[in-house]
Amino acid sequence: MDIDHFKKVNDMRGHIIGSKLLTKLAKIVNDNIRTVDYGFRYGGDEFIMILVGTDAEQAKVVAERTRKQVEESVFDVDGVQIRVTLSIGIASFPLHATTKEQILEMADQAMYVGKNKSRNIVFVAS
Repeated sequence: MDIDHFKKVNDMRGHIIGSKLLTKLAKIVNDNIRTVDYGFRYGGDEFIMILVGTDAEQAKVVAERTRKQVEESVFDVDGVQIRVTLSIGIASFPLHATTKEQILEMADQAMYVGKNKSRNIVFVAS
């Protein structure tokens, strides 16, 4: 998943505010996964959720719940009110790929297809 237009947050509010926003977003990611799952920042403004034993349709439910929660949130970062949205790509084993590298690539491609369509979207690899 990727924060839509995150560069604008850093450019307009500064990197400290952007970094604190990432921390608040990480809490939402972690609140939407089970104890057997993994959620972490992958780099920049991208996050990954690894949902153990979850197929693409089940993952879409989790992703939509997360996307909606972020969309409806107003993040208070040092007194600055910020609203953001997420674009999320989904790939699952073994439907879309059979190696971790392939799954990451397929999820990344799905995310960018979604971003190119509209942003603030969950898009499943095909």
